[in-house]
Amino acid sequence: MSVSSRTPVAVGRSRRIVSRLLRLRWRHLRDTERMKRFARQCLERAWARPRAIPAKVRSAAERARARLRAFVVRVQLRTENTTGSRWRVISLGPQRLLSRVILLGFDRWYARIYRRVLSDPGVPLLSPGEVNNALVLSVIGSLGPGGAERQLVNTLRGTFTRGYRDLAVVAQYLDDEVSGFFRSALSEFSIPTETLRRGPDIIDVGLQEHPDNARLRAFVTRHRRKLPDEIGDVWAYVRELVARKPAVFHGWLDEVNAKAGLAAAIVGVPRIVLSTRSVAPYHFGLFQPFMREAYRALARLPQVTILSNSDAGARDYERWLRLPAGTIKTIHNGFDFSVLSVDRDLERRRAYRERLGLPDDCLVVGTVIRFSEEKRPIFWLETARHVASRNRSVRFLMVGDGPQRDEVARLATEHGISDRVVLPGRETKPLDAIASMDLFLLTSRQEGFPNVLIEAQAMGVPVVSSDSGGARETFVDGRTGWLIARDTPEEAAALVERALADRGALSAAGAAGAHHVRSTFDAASMVTQTLEVYGLRPR
Repeated sequence: MSVSSRTPVAVGRSRRIVSRLLRLRWRHLRDTERMKRFARQCLERAWARPRAIPAKVRSAAERARARLRAFVVRVQLRTENTTGSRWRVISLGPQRLLSRVILLGFDRWYARIYRRVLSDPGVPLLSPGEVNNALVLSVIGSLGPGGAERQLVNTLRGTFTRGYRDLAVVAQYLDDEVSGFFRSALSEFSIPTETLRRGPDIIDVGLQEHPDNARLRAFVTRHRRKLPDEIGDVWAYVRELVARKPAVFHGWLDEVNAKAGLAAAIVGVPRIVLSTRSVAPYHFGLFQPFMREAYRALARLPQVTILSNSDAGARDYERWLRLPAGTIKTIHNGFDFSVLSVDRDLERRRAYRERLGLPDDCLVVGTVIRFSEEKRPIFWLETARHVASRNRSVRFLMVGDGPQRDEVARLATEHGISDRVVLPGRETKPLDAIASMDLFLLTSRQEGFPNVLIEAQAMGVPVVSSDSGGARETFVDGRTGWLIARDTPEEAAALVERALADRGALSAAGAAGAHHVRSTFDAASMVTQTLEVYGLRPR
């Protein structure tokens, strides 16, 4: 039985016992070689009986590891979001130090697990002749209304129109209207979408489905107890990939990339593509300690390509993973501009404004976001408050939903601007909302490559944005939009006021933006680059 199959508690106890034995100078063990031999025997006996560890001990070790993971994520998120007094920044110092020590321990532990699994003599589970050379399988968390999900749809639709029809999507969640938001867009092209089958008995299901696969059975026997619960979904992905045998695996977003990417490497998928989409995950609350070493283990494999949708995101991942510059390839998001109206049909604009009670002649500063911390809706509202205090004709439109929406509504009331701030919630047709705006404002703390800035410009709406992630790569500062140089609500408000002060310049910026994005971010170019990564000849 290998070391990594035991709980960290038991392994650490065994090592301490042996180290003490090695330090003792027993009179009857003066022979160094004899002493080492005795120590090795103790160690082997301690590791040879995994079932001797009570289930309660294993469960306690899992709970302790879960608490440590939660602590690391909480401290990391606090560090990213620290604002206010210098004392508050300093007070996080001890917690940050402890968090880094714990993360280092996690990194070494996960690295050992991944190394043992990927170097197993039974890997890959499939031989080259068993692979379905036509199938491109995309895997993602859900098909909800997000930027990565939208780009998955654009990629698959573009691939389909190029003549590649053997496409499929597997998602962790497709249970409701929100998680299946883009499902209908794929069904129009007859691209099947399925939910990942999960559960504690999923690997037994896989063994029953493939009773003749001796490699799979042997691999499961050797490693079944070695994967901790937090990455247990790897077995569900192994079962899925063994059944489908794709030639190309394309994972989207960090959790899927770590778990399903490892499964693809175990199974032996010839081409593994991992789309990161934003900046490194430690900036967000969804970060988990198992992600970093999974990426590092996969980056060493020749069949793996890691993609980012912005240069800023690629460099951030490379710093986090300690990879050489240029390891991660950038493919900017692509858009089908045929569905975007540059002219911004006045009737549609007027109808949307009328529905929300916005006057035709007022100036509207708006956004389409998820009301979550990294999008900083409260920063956005503070900016609106400063603008509203000096310009009574401006209205503010915040489209979307999320955990901070109620707080934004409360603060708008406290600031006395609730009658000028409209919060319509989630829109099924966000482009109609963008068409009603005169200026689009984005104040995110972290972004990868914000699709919404491209869409706003494509519809002739100039943009103002914080300098986060790849946001500056989407527009030309001073010509099609304006970059917030100093990250304060006052600076953002000043930019908004200057843009609104000259309607002629505002209109010129809108026209320049529409030309810029159509010549730079075409979907056809994005699909061509992606097919090259797949190893498929562009058609």
